[in-house]
Amino acid sequence: MKEYNRKVRTLYHSQGGRCESCNTLFTLEDKKELAHKIPAYKFNYAEYGEDVIDHIFNLALTHTGKCNDKQNLSLATHPIQGKELIQAIKNDILTRS
Repeated sequence: MKEYNRKVRTLYHSQGGRCESCNTLFTLEDKKELAHKIPAYKFNYAEYGEDVIDHIFNLALTHTGKCNDKQNLSLATHPIQGKELIQAIKNDILTRS
């Protein structure tokens, strides 16, 4: 839970307190969630690993529901953007090692 809260705080500040999808400022009442751009499916965890799927580059802080859905970069529907994102994450992981 600490890691989840850290990611929420990091994204909240890097996104300027705005939803990544609709760009509106979050209010205290808004329900927020971490959206995975490359979906957090068992297959993707098996294929790319937790380090890639749960990487901060693959996450966005959004409102629940439709805003979360707008972040989807499934490789089946967005193969180029998805592969570019995965490569950027792998590069970041390598530079941090």
